[in-house]
Amino acid sequence: MSTYLQVSGLSAREACVDAVLRFTQGLDDASEELLDSALTDDFTLDATGVSVIGRPYHTLEGKATALPFFLDHVGAMDTCHMLSCFRVALNGDEAKLTCYSLAQHHRNGEGSNIEKVGCLMGNRLTVDLRKITEGEWKMTRLVLKNAWL
Repeated sequence: MSTYLQVSGLSAREACVDAVLRFTQGLDDASEELLDSALTDDFTLDATGVSVIGRPYHTLEGKATALPFFLDHVGAMDTCHMLSCFRVALNGDEAKLTCYSLAQHHRNGEGSNIEKVGCLMGNRLTVDLRKITEGEWKMTRLVLKNAWL
């Protein structure tokens, strides 16, 4: 599969959405390169609003901590994240984005087996972003909250 780290000609709003799309494609493709391209070094994940099968999640500080977590826990599965209802509020070189995520998760190798049960979840994402260069934005903070499981 071809991976594009940057897409040219995007408005600031589109570049913010693209950062979140790079992140979720990075999860689905288990691509450290895509995940890295979407996150600032001081990135924070607040997953305290997420609980999967009674297992609560927590907050992770720093891209160096978050990347291995994403690759080991989500990238190791067969996943498909679909995002919608993007809203972006721009404020100079910072932005806040909200959207919904519908995500299907299966154990590695079981995604194409319809007899295997996976985890389908609906989440609300709140994302803080920072402008890095013209046309490039990265996520500084991601707050995940389950809407339903």
